[in-house]
Amino acid sequence: MRHHLDRPASGQSVRLAPGDVLEIRLVQASGGGYLWSVAELGDLLEPAEDRTAPGALPGAAADRVLVFRAVAPGRGRIVLVQSRPWESAAHDEVRLDVVVDG
Repeated sequence: MRHHLDRPASGQSVRLAPGDVLEIRLVQASGGGYLWSVAELGDLLEPAEDRTAPGALPGAAADRVLVFRAVAPGRGRIVLVQSRPWESAAHDEVRLDVVVDG
């Protein structure tokens, strides 16, 4: 089964089964140097895809799509941060609680 989270709020929870796919869509202001990255993933999920949605104008904000596949049962967390690579502080952060049923 495929699950979609469009601009999720931090603290949101998602329940998956092994083999399920989780697609997270976030707004990325790459023209200002801000990029989303995975800060914490754990061992319940594995990265499956990472893309920027087509149709964005150069320098404009675009949707970043991160896709993960549930590979092990348990409880965990995904932490995504938006930051500029040359700065140490995060501009934005999304923490999602994940449950993969066994």
